[in-house]
Amino acid sequence: KMSNFFHMGTQQVYDTYLKNTTPDRIKVRAGCPLYLRRREVVVRQRSPRKKTVCPSIKQKRERVVWAEAGALAASTEEGAVTVIKQHIQRVGRCDLLQATPEVDQAVSLLIKAGGQGGYSASSLESGTGVWEVFHMPHIRRIAEPLGVRFCPLRYSIMDDGKIVSDVHYDGGRLPTVGEGWLSSSGTVRALSIDDVEIHFDSFWIGTGEGGRPRANPVLNDPDARNVTDKLINLIGNAAFLENIAAFPVLYFSDKDDICIFKFPPLNSAIAAYRVSSNWL
Repeated sequence: KMSNFFHMGTQQVYDTYLKNTTPDRIKVRAGCPLYLRRREVVVRQRSPRKKTVCPSIKQKRERVVWAEAGALAASTEEGAVTVIKQHIQRVGRCDLLQATPEVDQAVSLLIKAGGQGGYSASSLESGTGVWEVFHMPHIRRIAEPLGVRFCPLRYSIMDDGKIVSDVHYDGGRLPTVGEGWLSSSGTVRALSIDDVEIHFDSFWIGTGEGGRPRANPVLNDPDARNVTDKLINLIGNAAFLENIAAFPVLYFSDKDDICIFKFPPLNSAIAAYRVSSNWL
């Protein structure tokens, strides 16, 4: 058979090889005679089995495709806004712990687009409504190792300058922490052309009806407050520092419902998205 094989023409050798080869995929390099020595031959099975993709691999592929599209779109201000809105829609809510590198990149680009600033007055005039944070790196760095969740982190701003902050916390791997709402209220005003000042004077904890944040008990008659309410309010006011209550507004868009301001003590940016134009 070998003598017959070597007396075959080049095409006959190739055809005989294809006819007698059965593996799914064979690569033949050096060591094959004539035609087969000079090129790589790939033989595929005629009826390949259906390939199944592991869900984790599929998710990684989708993640890579989305990441590439996000990085491409985020090269402009409009593209950065699109990346942020698509991210919030994909996650289903504003969750600062699920911020991706693409979202971080988009926030950085919007800060650069903000230029010289001067957003404090416009952010207060047009910024009424309910805002939820989707980007807060300094909290993310603290919460992730501990397994603690803060979602949502919400600011509700009224047109008379009142502001209420509600943060839902979940202790996760720290069962003694439990879960619930941390709330505070106060006022917000323009401190300068670039900065706004937030002054919180009421602090409380607890969950109200339907799992919503509890109404402010500090506004009740002092005799009607319980001991916990009084203690939490006392601790909150003692811990609140006036000298770090000024926040430069780095970017604001009433049209796109995005606001970015700076937390000076840690030189970190906080980005929020307006989820409602009405007070909750």
